[in-house]
Amino acid sequence: MIIRLRAKHGSDIDLLADIWRLFFGTVDKEEDEAGDVYVEGRIEKVGCLAEGQANVITLLSKAEAGIASTEALSEEGYSLFRLEEPSDTYGARRTLRRQLYEALAKLTGVQFPWGSLTGVRPTQIAEFERQNTNSDEEAVKRLIDVWHVSEEKATLALETNTIEQEILASLPENAYAIYVGVPFCPSRCLYCSFTSRDAGRDPSLLDTYAYALEAELDHTFSVGQKRFGQLIALYIGGGTPTTLGDEAFSHLLERVISYTGKNIEITVEAGRPETITDEKLQTLQTHGITKICINPQTMRDETLPLLNRKHDVADVYEAFKKARAYGMTEINMDLIAGLTGESPDDFIYSVEKLIELDPEKITLHGLARKRGSFLKEESEASLHWPDAAWTHAFSKAQEKLRHAGFRPYYLYRQKYIHSGLENISFAKPGSETIYNVAMMSDRVHVLGFGAGSTTKFIVDTKANRLHTPKDVKMYVDNAAHYGTLKVDTARKLLPGFDR
Repeated sequence: MIIRLRAKHGSDIDLLADIWRLFFGTVDKEEDEAGDVYVEGRIEKVGCLAEGQANVITLLSKAEAGIASTEALSEEGYSLFRLEEPSDTYGARRTLRRQLYEALAKLTGVQFPWGSLTGVRPTQIAEFERQNTNSDEEAVKRLIDVWHVSEEKATLALETNTIEQEILASLPENAYAIYVGVPFCPSRCLYCSFTSRDAGRDPSLLDTYAYALEAELDHTFSVGQKRFGQLIALYIGGGTPTTLGDEAFSHLLERVISYTGKNIEITVEAGRPETITDEKLQTLQTHGITKICINPQTMRDETLPLLNRKHDVADVYEAFKKARAYGMTEINMDLIAGLTGESPDDFIYSVEKLIELDPEKITLHGLARKRGSFLKEESEASLHWPDAAWTHAFSKAQEKLRHAGFRPYYLYRQKYIHSGLENISFAKPGSETIYNVAMMSDRVHVLGFGAGSTTKFIVDTKANRLHTPKDVKMYVDNAAHYGTLKVDTARKLLPGFDR
């Protein structure tokens, strides 16, 4: 069966592209003789329609006079079904996206765990429904009935949003956070889509990059750190910042902390176990840093070389033991579901091994096949369709974490994510990473430093973003300029910046 989505303008297709991509993987627009734009998908599974009833089905989505509608037409032009409702509650775009999801689910028989919520932050919709209903039970019901989210994911969204709101409510009104990015790793992981570079390609560039970061920091804070608000958190990520040489790593921390002070939350990504040396841990300890990330991604030695990781499971245990010895009292550890060659049982095994290690936080990711990774996104839609075994394993992993005393506090999603899952971080109460919640909320200013970083100033709930280039050489050559640009933008956007 062929399904077509037709519109007068390509921009109308673009508004619905994420929903179409869920079911068919790609959005390739074409134009017919009449000048109408359409996208086309082929499917063997049939949902509400009997096999052979229609070879070609056309979907027409439109919003007129406050009414949003989506209609399915046969080849002969007969209406197979029509979805229609006022668009004033959620807006035309969101309403049409929900309708398209419902139509495609009817036609294909495929239901995704998060339904029509394709955005990065599903907890925002959960919060919206919570604020517009009388109870959490009613909000869950709205997520299920209106947004087509599964009951399990609707409950998870509300549960996570509760803790998010607790954290956000504890922050000062003028709070801001800092992100410092170091886009280097010992090797490039198979699944990585970030701007990270293989440190072995040009070792001298690491020191050069560290000094460029310092120049950007200097030019940003030449006006004083407090001009931007009350600093609450510093996150040094990447990449793997501990890939830097000992001297460059120590010098960078010293320079950053000279501006931020130590009386804030400070977290350092030390994701790759082979980079966690006594020297690096001593530097962290010297600067009073106790929060780090050690990210094995799997606890199976058979998988690690397939991912181009240069460590084994024994290195993970050794890095964790050393980190504890040097006073790292809050450790986050990441795992990925859907890695090359792994089964759902393999993933559960890794979860159980991390629970035995007893870190303060464990983050579960669904594998995302993204542009820029060696696992590029595929046009094969079924790669992203829900797999019952994997959705069950992901749920089972979360229940194991709850049973071990963890609770979910930070949730986001990505395109092309394995089985339509999510990225979800669990923490023991009181160990949540404030930066993660603040950064994802779009309620807190974030100053981003380094290649590929993003700065955002929140004005009247709107995020105004500045992006630094992903190209490391371009960044290094212009680092001071990006610092000055932050100051100039803050002057324009933040009331009272120069007082």
